[in-house]
Amino acid sequence: VDLQTDAFNCGACSVVCTEGTICQGGTCVASGGGGCLAGSGLTYCGGVCVDVLTDASNCGTCGVVCPQGVGFCVGGFCPE
Repeated sequence: VDLQTDAFNCGACSVVCTEGTICQGGTCVASGGGGCLAGSGLTYCGGVCVDVLTDASNCGTCGVVCPQGVGFCVGGFCPE
């Protein structure tokens, strides 16, 4: 395998890159499409790829946190 580009052996054997990252130069880095895999429907927020339609910490857009007690995001909105 090529330790510089293999997402399942990135930089060393058995080092697996997480979802939304690729192996580049032996290091796991955010992949294309604004930091996330193109066509994945994910948005790059704070160094990770999230679904802004369902992520309670990035609801609708990066950094919008649903209030305590709600704890979830539906269709990009915090339910009341």
